[in-house]
Amino acid sequence: LRDLFLVLGALSTLPDSLFVGPPGLTSIGLHTFGTSPERPYALRTSLLPMSTTTFVLNVAEGSPFELTVELQVEGGALSSNTTVVHAGSTSSEVIRIIRDGSGPVSVTVAAWSFPDGTRHDGLTVPSPEEWEPLVFSFE
Repeated sequence: LRDLFLVLGALSTLPDSLFVGPPGLTSIGLHTFGTSPERPYALRTSLLPMSTTTFVLNVAEGSPFELTVELQVEGGALSSNTTVVHAGSTSSEVIRIIRDGSGPVSVTVAAWSFPDGTRHDGLTVPSPEEWEPLVFSFE
């Protein structure tokens, strides 16, 4: 499957794991009927803690294309400032935080991108301002 075109009704979100499976999509067209104006569907993304010092980037629907995300950190450092959710997957590799003091460490998203040459009409990722920061407290 290389191209996916869907006309959707009154769905407020896309189904979990919709894009999980073998990669290969190069274009997506998601269109709604009965809504004016048409609105894009945002992938449900989050920074998900895995332990007291690790986290992953999670995409509930799965990523239709390789999703690259740049991260920012305050109060520490990260094992990597960039993470990728590969096409067909729901999460990135585990990222480790490195504390630089006794205070909390806050991780936020700085930017995201899909690969050049992919088309994603009607599908987006939340802007960096819409992401909830992930805060690790060490008390």
